[in-house]
Amino acid sequence: MLAAVTGVGLWLAPAAAADSSRSVYYCGSWLNKRCGYGGVTDNNLRVFACDTYANGEGFFTQWWLTNGESGWVADPNGSEAGCGEWWATGASRVASYQACTNTRPPICSERIWL
Repeated sequence: MLAAVTGVGLWLAPAAAADSSRSVYYCGSWLNKRCGYGGVTDNNLRVFACDTYANGEGFFTQWWLTNGESGWVADPNGSEAGCGEWWATGASRVASYQACTNTRPPICSERIWL
C-alpha cells in the first residue's frame, strides 16, 4: 500500500513592532511631576518627544537605529500642545531610545531596546 503525503506550508507574518513610550518624572518643587514623555511608534519608524511641564527647560528623545546611526528629537514648542517627531527612512529601524529632560545634566528614562 502506497501512502501519499501532502505537504502543508505554514507562513507566518513578521510580528509588528509594538509602540513604546516612557515618561520622566523629575519636575516641580518636589521633583515628582511629569516633565515629559517620549517614545517610538509606527513600526519603529517614528520617534517623538513631548514636553509636559512649563519650566522652560524642554524635553527630547535620543534614538539609535539598527545601522548604528543615532540622534535626537526635541519638542519644539515647550509644554504647549503638540510634540516633536522624527521619522526614520530607508531600511533601518529604531533599535532603542531614551526620553530625557533638556537639563544639564539631562534626567533620562532607562534606555529602551525594541
